[in-house]
Amino acid sequence: MFPKRQLAVIQTRFTLNRSLQTYLSHARTTKMTLAPDAETLSSRYLWIERRDEKISISYKLTPSMTLGSKVREKDLRRRLKDRLHRWSPQKILDAGEVVTAYWPTANLERAKSAILYVDQMLDAFRKERIIPKIVEEVLGIGASERRRWIKDGRLPTSGTGQFKKGKTVFQFHLHRADDIARLIAHPEIIAEWRAADGETAD
Repeated sequence: MFPKRQLAVIQTRFTLNRSLQTYLSHARTTKMTLAPDAETLSSRYLWIERRDEKISISYKLTPSMTLGSKVREKDLRRRLKDRLHRWSPQKILDAGEVVTAYWPTANLERAKSAILYVDQMLDAFRKERIIPKIVEEVLGIGASERRRWIKDGRLPTSGTGQFKKGKTVFQFHLHRADDIARLIAHPEIIAEWRAADGETAD
């Protein structure tokens, strides 16, 4: 039997796997024609529409981007809204999973710039290395397990980060998002590691 903490994480894995497939589909270029012979807006991540003389661009926060982390989701939502605000939309609607910004069609260039800017931000966000707090959250593991699996080479790392507290500098390992996503999609790997640790302790 899995600990309750691990069971809660496993229950979200099925949703994540489905979201990964959906993400790959939606990550394709989405296009919207404003009018005959007019410029077409496109995005690798955003859903773009024109309705009632307004341009709207929407982004759905998915587990494939957040890795199922509440911390990462909150950070992405903040960054997304901050980027959109810089291009002076009429309004920004945050409806839970979906964030949408609106411009009048007269402000086509602003909407175009916002789309490009947000696409670049999302590209960078996908590639950002993952900090220990998020690794523990999405894998449902403890700090001691994370450190042990890093030390013996089971948990891949990708460089280090650091923070300063007083005069002391603390260093920590970072991880590639793809490596963590693979472990999320295959919870049996974590179960095998724990089983092996139990046999060693015995």
